Amino acid sequence: MTDNSGMSFPAHWDDGTDPTSPDHQIHWYDDRTAIIRQSLRTNFEGPFSPGLAPYPSL
Repeated sequence: MTDNSGMSFPAHWDDGTDPTSPDHQIHWYDDRTAIIRQSLRTNFEGPFSPGLAPYPSL
């Protein structure tokens, strides 16, 4: 069984329609995964993109 206790997802995302909001929102889901959302004022779909951080060199 996988332990998902260190993983989180925001309860609310800023919709990005306010001119002062950032172009992208970044949320670190866990130690290696970032979820990036593009603002609605820069893209009408407001897409989400997963990003994976590489494992450190051994």
